Amino acid sequence: MIVSTPHRAHAQERFIFVDHSGTDVEVIRERDLGSVWNGLLYRSTGRMSNLYTIHSRPPLSRADLFHLYNACSVSRRPWVVTVENWPFGRFGPIDRAALVAGGHCKQVLAMSEWVLGVYREAFGSTEHGRRIVEKMTVLRPPQALVPRQPREDDGLIRMCFVGTSFFRKGGLELLRAFEAAHRRHPELRLELVTSFATDSYPEETSYGEGDIVDALAVIARNPETIVLHRSLPNPAVLDLFARSDVGFLPSLFDTYGFSVLEMQAASLPVVVTNQRALPEMVASDRGWVIELPLGENRTVDRSTAAARDRVSRELVDALVAVMEDILPVDAAVEEAEDTLPAAVTADARRIDDFPSAAPAA
Repeated sequence: MIVSTPHRAHAQERFIFVDHSGTDVEVIRERDLGSVWNGLLYRSTGRMSNLYTIHSRPPLSRADLFHLYNACSVSRRPWVVTVENWPFGRFGPIDRAALVAGGHCKQVLAMSEWVLGVYREAFGSTEHGRRIVEKMTVLRPPQALVPRQPREDDGLIRMCFVGTSFFRKGGLELLRAFEAAHRRHPELRLELVTSFATDSYPEETSYGEGDIVDALAVIARNPETIVLHRSLPNPAVLDLFARSDVGFLPSLFDTYGFSVLEMQAASLPVVVTNQRALPEMVASDRGWVIELPLGENRTVDRSTAAARDRVSRELVDALVAVMEDILPVDAAVEEAEDTLPAAVTADARRIDDFPSAAPAA
C-alpha cells in the first residue's frame, strides 16, 4: 500500500512518518494545490488560509490512501484524517463536514479525549455528525524515549521552555515568575527556545512589540541565569530536555503540547495549565497542572482585557509557587518537617520524588 500526505511539519510527521520496517506500506509526500497555496500565503502574510483544510488529489498520484492532518479531501480515493481541533465548518461552497462524513473518509483519528468530546458535543445530533463520531478513535502521537544526559552535581535546578508562540504558551508569565523566584532562590536556571512569534495562528493574538520588549528586558536583567535560543533543531531541543530537571508549557491556548511529550520522554516532570488536552498528558505524579479559569471547550477565559489581566496574574503567582515546590529541601527543613503533622507535608513534592519513566501519554 502507498500512503500519501501533503504535510511536512514536525508535528504532522509524528503521525504519518513512522517506522514501517517489515511491512508493505510505503509513505510518500505529495503537494496538492491547497497546501502549496497555503504555504505561500503563510510565508508572505503570517496567516493560514482555509485552503489548508481542503485536499485534492495531486496529478499522477500513485497513492492508495491519503493521510491528512486537520483537513478533508475532495478526492475520490480513500483517506483518513488526524484532528487536533475543530476544522470542519463550511468553506465557501464546500461542506467539509459532509466530506468527512462521506464514504471516502475511512477514519477520523482524534489526538486526545478532549478532541473526541468536542466532536461529540458539536456533531452528536446531526446526520453528518453521527457518521463522523462513529468513525472516530483516539490515537495519541507516538514519542520515542530520550536518553538522559549526565547531570553535573552543582546544586542548580535547570528549567526549560520550548515554544515558537512564546506569549500564547505562557512564556512571558514564566519569565516574570522566574525573576521573582530567583531573587530568593539563586540556584534556579532557565533555558528558553522561542522566536517570540506573535502571529494570528491559531487565534487572533493580543500580543505585540511591547510584550517582546518586556520579555527581552527580563532576560537582559538576568544574563547569568536565563539562556535564550531563537531557534534550535529538534535534536538539540531533545538534548536540552535530556539535561534539564523540569519542563514548562504553561500555555494559555494549545490544542496539544508536543514539547510536553518530548519532555516526558526525557523523564522530566512538566508544568502545564488545565486547558484543553494538557491535563490528559500530565498525571499528578509526573508534574504540576495549574488551574486557571476556563470557558467554552476548556479554553482559558481571556474574553476581555480584565480577564486576560487576571489570568496573567494568577498564572505568574502559580508558577512562582511551583518553582518554590520543586526546590530540594535542606536538612534543617527536613528536621523541622519531622515535627509537623503528616497532613501538613502529605502533598509536598520534590524533584527527586518524580518517577523516571516513560511518558504518561
